[in-house]
Amino acid sequence: LVSDWNCRKDLSREKRFDLTESTEKVINSLEEKLYIDAFYSSDVPGMHKARLTLAKEVLKEIASVNTKKVVLRFIDPDSSESNKKKAAEAGIRAYPLEKLERGSREEKLAYFGVRLTVGT
Repeated sequence: LVSDWNCRKDLSREKRFDLTESTEKVINSLEEKLYIDAFYSSDVPGMHKARLTLAKEVLKEIASVNTKKVVLRFIDPDSSESNKKKAAEAGIRAYPLEKLERGSREEKLAYFGVRLTVGT
């Protein structure tokens, strides 16, 4: 017996990680496909990984509300020149992130952005 079951519960006091009813209503009432292109660098300094993971989880949650109408695509601009070009065409640019490690400081350019497209 095999099953695939996900469970997620927001335990924060403010329920800031739950989707609102109005968000779910909008997503469920989509008449055309909604494409969510999430441009995220995969190699980010440790202190930024938690926020990146949270953003990805929220996008996955949004997409799971209406899998027939929402298409979520994660694109890593650092993985190829083609993906960097896609990011630029979407208006997503790289931002400098600081990496502090054992007394040394390093700066890395990283992509964090989302483009929404309806239809087509």
